[in-house]
Amino acid sequence: MSSRNLLNPITRWNQKLHVYAGLCLLVFVWLFAVSGLVLNHPKWAFAQFWPNRRESTTEQPVQPPLASTDLARAWDLMGQLGLSGEIDQIKVSADRFEFRLMTPAQITTVGVDLANSRALVHQIRVNGWGVLSALHHLTGAHKDLPALTRNSNAVRLWSIAMDVVSVGLLLLVFGGLYIWFQRRERLAPGLAALLLGMLACGFFLFIL
Repeated sequence: MSSRNLLNPITRWNQKLHVYAGLCLLVFVWLFAVSGLVLNHPKWAFAQFWPNRRESTTEQPVQPPLASTDLARAWDLMGQLGLSGEIDQIKVSADRFEFRLMTPAQITTVGVDLANSRALVHQIRVNGWGVLSALHHLTGAHKDLPALTRNSNAVRLWSIAMDVVSVGLLLLVFGGLYIWFQRRERLAPGLAALLLGMLACGFFLFIL
């Protein structure tokens, strides 16, 4: 059996990978491309989502949480107030408990007066461009407060999706290299493109 015949199954699987993985990752790549433009050009009229934000403040009665940890106390208060999101900040004092919730569309700050059992809830809501911007850098990782890392199911799921997208893109890149090596007549222009990309990347990594 010739080496060409041995490579045929690999070539077929690589072609399927490019078609189906590319289709699966298509919307994610578009999402990051558009959100990258929004972040890179904040002065564009449509990208100015922050000046168009909507804010509201409400006050509600609550029962002082009895949980043993700050995170559990925040979850208790979220249940009482009907809130959801990723807890990314908690501040505690003798008579006050504060925490902040994040979702791509909304920032919610909760301040609880423990002595009077009252909660002040301040919410900031952004439009769709703000959501794209938030998704671009949403990881749920908290280096300073590891206990808060990915404390919501939605952020855990998003983190898994980002891992899948990263692995999928790596597979597409390596599959592209395989296709390039298979097409001998395109080795020279492909090598030129590869070197140009490496030089550009090296400039931003080590020189800029």
